[in-house]
Amino acid sequence: MNLQAHPFRSGFVLLEVIVAVALFTTVATAMTVALNQLAAATTSARRESLLMRRLQSELAETAHAPRLAAGRTESPRDVWGIVVAREAKPLELRNREGKPLSGLYQVRVRAAMESAGGELVREMETWVIRFDEIRTEPEGKPNRPGGQVGAQITR
Repeated sequence: MNLQAHPFRSGFVLLEVIVAVALFTTVATAMTVALNQLAAATTSARRESLLMRRLQSELAETAHAPRLAAGRTESPRDVWGIVVAREAKPLELRNREGKPLSGLYQVRVRAAMESAGGELVREMETWVIRFDEIRTEPEGKPNRPGGQVGAQITR
């Protein structure tokens, strides 16, 4: 091909290369940003999952402890940076006759961990019944006929 026959052809080739490089740079930047956001979302989901598993484990361990004493305890920060606080307190509920129900506890567990966006905090709560702590009537009969324990919860 003779360049003198098409004097502007060499200029168009250079312009095509510049446009191709700019397009490639734009696509590469967009892909890098997307991958960075994906990595951040994955890390966040992984931290949330770790915190929730730890919280569920602590709640189950606290609720099923052989001795459930009223009060609050807090564990030191672990290797993942999670701090767990446990609280158990007796519930003040009454049955239909207005008599207090014993052996019922509210168990609340709070877990917190530091993350890039600040502190991530989650809480869980459950109620626990301790059959060995249920008080009986003075005559030695259970609180309810038939030996069953039951109540209608009123607040």
